[in-house]
Amino acid sequence: MDVPYDPEFLRIIQPMLAMEEPPPLAVGDIEGRQAMVNPLFRMMMSHQPPTPDIKQTTIHATAKDGHQIPILAFEHTTITSSSPGPALLFLHAGGLILGSAADFAPQAANLAAATGRPVYSIEYRLAPSKHPYPVPLHDALAAFEYLQHNASELNIDPARIGLYGLSAGGNLAAGLALLTRDQRVSPPPAACMLLYPMLDDRTVQAVPAGIADKLRWKVGDNQTGWGAYLGDKYGTDGVDSYAAPARATDLSNLPPVYIDIGGLDLFTDEAMAFAQRLLRAGNRVELHVFPGVFHSWELVAPGIEASLLAAEARIKAATRF
Repeated sequence: MDVPYDPEFLRIIQPMLAMEEPPPLAVGDIEGRQAMVNPLFRMMMSHQPPTPDIKQTTIHATAKDGHQIPILAFEHTTITSSSPGPALLFLHAGGLILGSAADFAPQAANLAAATGRPVYSIEYRLAPSKHPYPVPLHDALAAFEYLQHNASELNIDPARIGLYGLSAGGNLAAGLALLTRDQRVSPPPAACMLLYPMLDDRTVQAVPAGIADKLRWKVGDNQTGWGAYLGDKYGTDGVDSYAAPARATDLSNLPPVYIDIGGLDLFTDEAMAFAQRLLRAGNRVELHVFPGVFHSWELVAPGIEASLLAAEARIKAATRF
């Protein structure tokens, strides 16, 4: 059965739907996807509201291999505190092959403005640049540990650092929550926010009925991203659960998790299943499913009700710890 668009969303995207869709890119064509999608990221980010009270600076964490990882810091110029406060580690979207912290800087700045909390957006290395798993995840761990070790200088509370990941960034946030638990990193992340997260490399085997023609992140895109990230292990039983968190057999003792997802998303089923398993493992879980909208809908139509409700829920979750 066909699943309809949200009527308000449909009115916004009607001109886009009327355009002739370009031929599908071949699975594995990373350069083609970068050429097509990266400009779209920058265009969508250009529609973000200005944030005059947020200053942006760059700090660096050191990865295991010595690589200096840029971290874009977004801090308030009008809010000061004499005591350490909470912070957010922001992990951008892009299927592990696209985008950058610089591309998503306007969104990170708006998150800082909306929450009143500093946001640190990591420029993790991408899979196609000879940096497959575990490099991006280890970059995320290095950034998290940098914030903890430099908490006094940054005036943040090391026990109140939340993870905030979009799509592929949600993969890294969930993987980081599992990794810090198993490595007994103390204090652990205070929260784990997963926005339309990319969690399961096995998702390519089944497209939810009735939404195939409405997907924006399509099966071929997903295969390309996972293939670049996992290499020869892609699709085998040898995939690490830190790489594909939906494969984890133990989801207990994780920080509070927030998940939201559109109903017309390739990741809808895996996100809902992950939330259910987290709940059954005894975790605090908040799940929002917004019907009739596709992947990263709020960047395409920020003014519709589904986007405003998502923004409100995200801000509440991001200021709860």
